[in-house]
Amino acid sequence: METTEAFTPVDGEAQLKNRNQKNLLCGKILLIDSYEISLCFGVFKVLVLMDVYSKKFTLVLTHGDIKASELYCRIHSSCITSELFQSLTCDCKLQLDDALKFLS
Repeated sequence: METTEAFTPVDGEAQLKNRNQKNLLCGKILLIDSYEISLCFGVFKVLVLMDVYSKKFTLVLTHGDIKASELYCRIHSSCITSELFQSLTCDCKLQLDDALKFLS
């Protein structure tokens, strides 16, 4: 299976030198890639970000104008119990679904 650059381990300093400065966001956060994804709640934009020091990736889902004066945000960590196995003892998936409905 072929991997894309966004998910290939990279050297953060080399990324800074090789990428156009426009990909450098606040501090040492690089915008690696962006794309649109259709969810049952609407079309969201996915941003793939990388911290050049920790080399950790973060996914950000946006909907609509993120430069608006009023911005709503939902921070969500992955919850395998609720999201994958649909556990009835955890409401993480329900909270995430409600947030995505609200944001769309």
